[in-house]
Amino acid sequence: MLSAPDPLDPAAARALQLLEELCALSSPSGDRAGLAAVAAHLAAALAVRGLPAQVEGWEGEGGAWPVVLAGDPGAAAPLLLV
Repeated sequence: MLSAPDPLDPAAARALQLLEELCALSSPSGDRAGLAAVAAHLAAALAVRGLPAQVEGWEGEGGAWPVVLAGDPGAAAPLLLV
């Protein structure tokens, strides 16, 4: 069970706010438009926090699915966030 963040910890409060924003976006399984909206929101939130991120299509069943790639520009390869 998750507990409320310490009100004196601004990083925890911002993380909880981002989680609430992501959960509020409609993205049922199989809904590419909804998943793309969540991916775009997450990529923008990471970029604002200094982690360059982009949404790309990942070929899968039925076509391309949105995924978030994020990473340090100096790193060998980005991280795939699903």
